[in-house]
Amino acid sequence: MEKNSFFCAYFYEMLLAFSALGGTASYLRKVRLGFTKKFSLFELTCEIVISLFVGAVTLFLCDSQGIDKSLTGALTGLAGHLGSRAIYFFELFLSKKSGVDMSDRRAEQIETEFKRRASDEKR
Repeated sequence: MEKNSFFCAYFYEMLLAFSALGGTASYLRKVRLGFTKKFSLFELTCEIVISLFVGAVTLFLCDSQGIDKSLTGALTGLAGHLGSRAIYFFELFLSKKSGVDMSDRRAEQIETEFKRRASDEKR
């Protein structure tokens, strides 16, 4: 890490906190929409951990590509909000780039679940 780089330790910490905030917002949205019956500190913690992981991956990808810090912040927060769905989208993107077929049963189940939830949210 260069001394004059805007990707200093403080910037990393700020964006990871932003990612955790996105995960918290995602969890609270699930509670409000009824995907979770009641508030659970354990589920919230799991959501934040997943969001931190996805946010860190997004941050490193943006850093490696030299993406502007404002856009990096936005992408990190969005990835944190998406949580495990962002991991799935990364998998789809990489599988298409590498030519690996992702048509296994689990991928189809996940895609079907996303479509069902999206249609439920529209109601």
